[in-house]
Amino acid sequence: MRLSCAGYASLVRRCRDLARECCDGRIVVALEGGYNLTALSWSIRNSVEVLLNEPIAQDPVGLAPELPSAPDIAPLLEAVVYGDNTSAIDARTLPMLLEPYRCDEVMGPPTSGR
Repeated sequence: MRLSCAGYASLVRRCRDLARECCDGRIVVALEGGYNLTALSWSIRNSVEVLLNEPIAQDPVGLAPELPSAPDIAPLLEAVVYGDNTSAIDARTLPMLLEPYRCDEVMGPPTSGR
């Protein structure tokens, strides 16, 4: 989605205004995920500021970086669908297909017990 912290605050403001119009201002907010703790904390702060009708702190983070373009996964899908036709994909091809989606840089390498 590439939303900025201010973008999340804008969404919360719209939800808050809709809640005021439709249900006496009652609103439920749930937190889910977040790999960049700096962006997460500022997004939460800006959202709470909106709910408290306080001025929004300046967004120090900005937009999320653009992700690399998605790889062509047609060979992978073909291998999965046709099961016995593994010539379309091999041990050298699979890592290249999945490389843009690795999360080690964000979450760290897997550890035992995960």
